Amino acid sequence: MSPPAMCRGKSPPPSPAEAWVRGLLKLFGGFGVLAIVPTLMPRSWLAVAVEWAEPGTPMQLLVEYLARALSALCVLLGGMLCLSATDIPRYRPMIYWMAAFLLVVGWSECILLGLAPYPKNLIWAMLIADGGIVGLFGMALLILLPRVSHQPPPEALLQGEKEAPSVAGQPSGASDMPQQDSKSAFP
Repeated sequence: MSPPAMCRGKSPPPSPAEAWVRGLLKLFGGFGVLAIVPTLMPRSWLAVAVEWAEPGTPMQLLVEYLARALSALCVLLGGMLCLSATDIPRYRPMIYWMAAFLLVVGWSECILLGLAPYPKNLIWAMLIADGGIVGLFGMALLILLPRVSHQPPPEALLQGEKEAPSVAGQPSGASDMPQQDSKSAFP
């Protein structure tokens, strides 16, 4: 009988739910990271984009700041989504937080823009669709995450065995830290 896959150094394939979560995190994270373009684009390009999206809006300091700041936050969120896809069990609490946040914010955007007295044009429809897609992404993560194993992949367990053994009663790596006197400067 052949040894289990874990003993051969190969990890078992991810569950379908884990594959979906990882794929969704990478997909949405990749789109978020693309917001680096409007974050850093020349002012003249940004002015053209603002004029196309909402004709007559003057390209003043506040409009430029909000467009660049929102884009930079999308880059940050996209990077966090991509990072969390690398180790789902480790980043599970952060993924839950982002999923719940995106569900609430996305669907709130749909509802609030739908009720707002703006002209119902292409930009309005694109913003409504954006909110709906973001909300569905958050909902999909919240549905799939409970089906993903809480255990780290076997290769992570094997890497942990290569580290220096810990001293009894201390966490791994704590034996390398200098020990303090019992007479500390702090009470």
